[in-house]
Amino acid sequence: MAQTTLFVNSVAYEIPPDGTAYFVLGPANFKGAVTVTAHPSVGILEPPQYMEVIQMAVRTVGLEHPGEPMHMLDIVFRNNSHGSYGTTITNFDIFTSVVA
Repeated sequence: MAQTTLFVNSVAYEIPPDGTAYFVLGPANFKGAVTVTAHPSVGILEPPQYMEVIQMAVRTVGLEHPGEPMHMLDIVFRNNSHGSYGTTITNFDIFTSVVA
């Protein structure tokens, strides 16, 4: 039976409207299918914030134990708000799940 592991990282980083941010997770022994989702933190009276994960890549960085490679997750996020309605994202949560 498959097992799912969830990692949650809270990030304080500013992403302006139409801007991108690069984030790295790891090194860790990610074995299996990896998914990444990001949720911007929005206050009660703030306008909606639109954020997307535009790229996620797995990179092997070496061996922790013989025969067991360690991996980094390179993730690129985008603030998908535009124009005069655009808002700067200042905090967001990254949810990474691994199904093995």
